[in-house]
Amino acid sequence: MRLRMRVEKVISGPVNACCIDGICRGDVDEQSCAFQGGVWQIGASCGSDPTRPQPICDHPPCGYDNGLPLDDAGGPVSQFSPDLLRAAAGADDFVLRGTDGYCVINQVRAWMTHVQNPAPIDPSVDYQAVTVTIYRDAGGIRPRGEPRNDGTHEPDVPGGIVYTRTIPIDRVIVTAEPVLCLNDAWRLDIPVDIVLRRNLRYWLEVQPVMNAAKGQAVWMLSENQNELPARAFGPHLGIVGWGQVSGNDDACPDGSPPTPPADTRWNLAFALIGGPGGALRNDDCNNALPLEDGITPYTTNGATTDGPPEPATCQFFFDSQVGSDVWFEYTASCTGEAVVSLCGSEYDTKMAAYAGCGRCPPDAPPVACNDESCLSQSEVNFPVSAGACYRIRVGGFQGAQGDGIVSVTCQPPPDALGACCVDLTCAGTLTRSQCEAASGTFFLGQNCDTFVCPIEAPPHDECPACIPLETGVPYTGTTRGSGGSDVSSCGFNDRNDVWHCWTADCTGNAKISLCDQAGLDTTLAVYDACGGTELGCNDDECNLQSAINPLTQLKRLAVFEGETYFIRVSGFNGAVGEYTIVVDSCVSGCCLPGGRCLDRQPADCEAAGGIPLPPGTFCRGDINGDGVNDACPACPPVTSVFAMPGDGAVDARQPYPPDDPTALQG
Repeated sequence: MRLRMRVEKVISGPVNACCIDGICRGDVDEQSCAFQGGVWQIGASCGSDPTRPQPICDHPPCGYDNGLPLDDAGGPVSQFSPDLLRAAAGADDFVLRGTDGYCVINQVRAWMTHVQNPAPIDPSVDYQAVTVTIYRDAGGIRPRGEPRNDGTHEPDVPGGIVYTRTIPIDRVIVTAEPVLCLNDAWRLDIPVDIVLRRNLRYWLEVQPVMNAAKGQAVWMLSENQNELPARAFGPHLGIVGWGQVSGNDDACPDGSPPTPPADTRWNLAFALIGGPGGALRNDDCNNALPLEDGITPYTTNGATTDGPPEPATCQFFFDSQVGSDVWFEYTASCTGEAVVSLCGSEYDTKMAAYAGCGRCPPDAPPVACNDESCLSQSEVNFPVSAGACYRIRVGGFQGAQGDGIVSVTCQPPPDALGACCVDLTCAGTLTRSQCEAASGTFFLGQNCDTFVCPIEAPPHDECPACIPLETGVPYTGTTRGSGGSDVSSCGFNDRNDVWHCWTADCTGNAKISLCDQAGLDTTLAVYDACGGTELGCNDDECNLQSAINPLTQLKRLAVFEGETYFIRVSGFNGAVGEYTIVVDSCVSGCCLPGGRCLDRQPADCEAAGGIPLPPGTFCRGDINGDGVNDACPACPPVTSVFAMPGDGAVDARQPYPPDDPTALQG
């Protein structure tokens, strides 16, 4: 049975508005508001005139329901973007309460943790930014799968994007909140400014933008179905439902707290902070709202017109006015061309752009104006200089009103240079078009002399995510992109490691080899558990490659059937690259004629006419000096018939085996 839970929450936020007899007062505090019989509105703004009636006084306080208990919306929890700097950490839905009107969201709060990176991650250091994206619901079709480099999933989400913004990490409040069994969780308080309609379902996605590829971000699940993060649970990698894989992420082996029931989904841990809004905060030119690169929802419902007609540039179908206008100010993020689009809005739009943000309304003609670019919606493009301010006027044809989205992108000149990564290698400092022609990923403003192409961490970068090995079956992998903080006893600076695990199907001495792969200078270590005791280690058994070999090494690795061993593959002095590993069948003692004892696989022992010793019995040498290896007391002593070398001859016979000098061969 699928568990369905609903969470009731109240949006909270800055204290700044009071409704008294339908009048919005922004010049009183909460105590004075209550004394005068007013209703305190959290997060609302009364605009430039604190005594002017505002629509917020006609609406109840905002709140939201956390919608359906879908932790990842049916898609993989963590999928990397092509540049490997973004990991899609899931999405969850919400509905703003109320039957009509708008709410203003000032802050999105989400809790994150990370997996596949042993070193601790601090978002204030390891994040560049955080991308917040809100999608309009489209019949239950949600964002899923691998994100694009800009953090969105369009066109995979038919409902469309109503808001997306990448916020630099220095504008995000980061707070550590320890949880059980997993890495520490981090609360991210992300500043936003979003106007959304009540009683509609939206999908929220929060994506960290890393400084480098450092494992995968996991958006924490909520505990007890509230917005607070679970003490122990994060969605497991690749989870679609709890019935497919455990949600415990191999983190709580003692089973406490218990894993959620099969086929149960939890909400993600998030909170929305804001309040009821005058959606028309920017109805007047003097109250223009800041606009950034990305997508921003807006409305012109109830808007007046305070901008002038523009007959020189905005004359379309005998109409030169941009009616029912609202205002924005855009500070260009680049030198090049700005594209401002209303495509996807829900009414017949019209738009103009003005250079400068001084006089209001503008007294100079717009630098661009448009009525219909995409069906009945508008789009303009105009040259911009980085850091310069431009005023954007959004309205409707012949005063049409409605809800819409405004999208802004700043495009550098086509000849701008950047690093081009092809197959994880920086192929050159090229233009975007040159890089795309080479099937590469373009990084604007970067230079191959200093830029390192991001590499995805291997899936077995951490011990708990070890890849199992089968006896006798080679596995080829890579340590490229791996991290780590530990070193083995036989290596030097071999922190870049990956992990395998092998459950012994025999008892004896194990042989584990990396000798089949040339090129990577490897180290090899074996442990009894993740974070446990090192049982064996080797650096250069076969040239620069490593092996634990009972046939050539005095220190052997004794294993026992049914026990699991954890194998660490790393590179000497930070080396990374490809490797091939294989675990052979166990080796035990073999009594050969003449009392000799050699460690051999049972089949090889019998083929040589020997008698395999019981599993786990190993050759010990002739410690008591009776001419017979102590592991083979039933075998007759060695007898040799030979002629002594003559005078002047060299006795070339050598002890064999090396641990039994009583037997000579030559």
